[in-house]
Amino acid sequence: EIDYINGFLLRRARAHGIAVPENTRLFEMVKRKESEYERIGTGLPRPW
Repeated sequence: EIDYINGFLLRRARAHGIAVPENTRLFEMVKRKESEYERIGTGLPRPW
């Protein structure tokens, strides 16, 4: 959903030259957290 909802907002804002730093930060935080979930059970260490 983050790609669909917030991704849409980020693309539209970029197309109109509007800065949306909080939405960008939220998108990055969620994507970082999602990447951690993909490593669960793989034995790979978490990034610092």
